[in-house]
Amino acid sequence: MKTNLILLTIIITIKLNAQNHTEEWDFYFCQVDNKPASIYVDLGLREVAPIKDKGHIFWVSVQMNNPGEDGLSSKEESEKLWEIDDQLIAAFTSKHEVVYVGRLTNNGARDFYFYFGNELLMDKTVSGVMVRFPGYQYDFGIKENDNWDTYFNFLYPSRRDYQSILNRRVLTQLENSGDKLTELREVDHWVYFKTEIDRKKFEEEVIKRGFQIRDKDFNNGYGENPYRLVISRKDKVGWGEIDEYTIELWELANQFNGDYDGWECPMITESPFKKLTKLCATQSNKYTQKN
Repeated sequence: MKTNLILLTIIITIKLNAQNHTEEWDFYFCQVDNKPASIYVDLGLREVAPIKDKGHIFWVSVQMNNPGEDGLSSKEESEKLWEIDDQLIAAFTSKHEVVYVGRLTNNGARDFYFYFGNELLMDKTVSGVMVRFPGYQYDFGIKENDNWDTYFNFLYPSRRDYQSILNRRVLTQLENSGDKLTELREVDHWVYFKTEIDRKKFEEEVIKRGFQIRDKDFNNGYGENPYRLVISRKDKVGWGEIDEYTIELWELANQFNGDYDGWECPMITESPFKKLTKLCATQSNKYTQKN
C-alpha cells in the first residue's frame, strides 16, 4: 500500500510539473539554415524539462501562402495564421496529454512543437483542424526526444539571444512608463567572477572602453562567482543600442570566466528622475545552459 502511494505521488508530481509550471512565453529572432527566423517559446519549461513521461515530440509544419520577402509572416496573412495557431493548439491540448513548447517561423513555414508520451490518433487531430483551412498545405511527424534536445538546443535561445530578450523586456517597461529612450544616461552593469585575477583583467579591459568602476566586493553568498563588480558608463538605451554593448560585455565577461548579470538605468520622463529596478539582472539568473 505504501509503495502504491509513493508511485501515485510521483505520477501526480510529474503531471503537475508539466501542467502547472509558470509559463514564460517570449520570442526572439535568429537564423535557421542561414535564413531569418522567429522563435516563440515557453521559457518557463526549463524548470521542469525534460519531463519523463513526455519523451516524444510531434511537429506540425504549415506552409504560408503569402510570406514576406524574408520568409517570415506578413501582415496580410497574420490573422489567418493566428487562427490556425489557436485551433491547432486548442485541439492538441484538449484531446491529448501534450505539452506545447513553441513554434518556429522560417523560410515560408510555421512549425509547431508538442511533447507527448504514447498518444494515438494525433494525425487525426491535425487533419481535423487543417480541413477547416483547405487553402493551406501542411506536414507533420513524430520522433523520440527523451532528453528534450529539440526544446533545449533548438527552440530555447542562446545566451546571447536570451540577453536580448531581457533587454527588450526592460525597454518595453521604460517605454510604457513614458521614457522615449532617446536621452543619454548612466547605465550600471553587474558582473560576477570566480577569481579576483579574472575580475582584475576584466576591469582593465572595460576601462579601455570608457567604463568606470562603481563598486566591487567579495561575498561567498554570491555562489560560485563570489567576486562582484559594478561598472558604469553613459550610454543610450534605445532599441538599436542596448544589445550592442550588453552583449559585448557578456562576451568579454565570458572570456574571463565571468557571468554578466544584467543592467539598470534611470528612467527619464517628463516627471522627475526615477530609478528602474534591476529587472534584467534579476531575470538573467534564470538562464539555463543548453544540454
